[in-house]
Amino acid sequence: MATPIVVSNNLGEPRPLFVDVNSRFGENNRPELVSDVDAINEKIDNIIFIRPGERLFRPTFAGWIYNYLFEPVDDVTASLILVETSRIFSLWLPELTLLLQDSSVVPMGDEHGYDVSLVYQVNALSFTGNYMRQIVLGIGGV
Repeated sequence: MATPIVVSNNLGEPRPLFVDVNSRFGENNRPELVSDVDAINEKIDNIIFIRPGERLFRPTFAGWIYNYLFEPVDDVTASLILVETSRIFSLWLPELTLLLQDSSVVPMGDEHGYDVSLVYQVNALSFTGNYMRQIVLGIGGV
């Protein structure tokens, strides 16, 4: 379970700041709500893995994963992915700031993928979160 981001509603009761639906489903294969850091990470996942044109009425809404599917897995491509991720944060996640100096994309070598570690700050609060994921490209991956 992720660290909760504590905010209060106008009655002074604690409530989650961010809420999203878990795309990996929960118990009994039913969708479940996730909140706070888990919801932010779910939102980042949703943006990274969406294809251009997949969202109706938003043809430019897309992530980077499919642009790099057949590129060499090396440090140059990893740097390009980090720059593209920064662009995606500024376009589609205005409530967050990507902390580039603390974030990294590292090639996994033989596994044809990347270790992605993104450190972000929630702009409305002074809360810093971390998105970590191994992304495997090609057969058996994306």
